[in-house]
Amino acid sequence: METNSLKWIGLAKVKVLNNSNIFNGVDFAYTNVIGISKSKTAFRISVRNKLNLMDLELLRLQEIESLADRLKKFEVSKDILTIAKKLSELNDVDFSTFHTY
Repeated sequence: METNSLKWIGLAKVKVLNNSNIFNGVDFAYTNVIGISKSKTAFRISVRNKLNLMDLELLRLQEIESLADRLKKFEVSKDILTIAKKLSELNDVDFSTFHTY
């Protein structure tokens, strides 16, 4: 992990690109996203880049805060904590379940 990097969490709203059938014909979804970055801005860029590789467009990334701050205020699901533990320099962003609509 990079020096001075934090684990960040946010809620991403995404749209399918290029007629991809990633969500079986549904065009929109939201998901929790966790990543390692030096700043909120760097986190947002990393999330956008990873989603683009998946043929998804980031429409909105909200409720961004460090995972440590989130844990002080709320209970976080075991799934998200498991994802956070698996983050590394090679896998610096990951997503929980995508909920389609």
